[in-house]
Amino acid sequence: MSACSVLRRIENILQQVTDFLGNPAAFTQATADNLSQQIELVRGGVRNLPLARGPKNDILARLNQAQFLLSNNNLSTVELLLAVINILQVAAMKVKGRKLPCGPGLVTVHPSNRLSTICNFCK
Repeated sequence: MSACSVLRRIENILQQVTDFLGNPAAFTQATADNLSQQIELVRGGVRNLPLARGPKNDILARLNQAQFLLSNNNLSTVELLLAVINILQVAAMKVKGRKLPCGPGLVTVHPSNRLSTICNFCK
């Protein structure tokens, strides 16, 4: 999985979580479990990214925090949703901040670097 795919999955999860801010009563434990499973898929994608151990473990720890919050509802629903949103945004920012090869999308090739594989989506 590429960095762009990881970012798209995080965006999709963020959109699902933010949809519940309008009606927090609709957020159930089954929904939380489904979101946690989707975050687990993102974690698998992060494990496959060509990152050093430190940054990779940092991103994985953030995603683990989001899963932990979803499984332990000690907060009000709105606080829980906002906390998960913030954690996922930080994880996305950490992935986006790395210059990683990205296969899909538009490829920008700079004349000084013929082998540039940084796509426009990841910038």
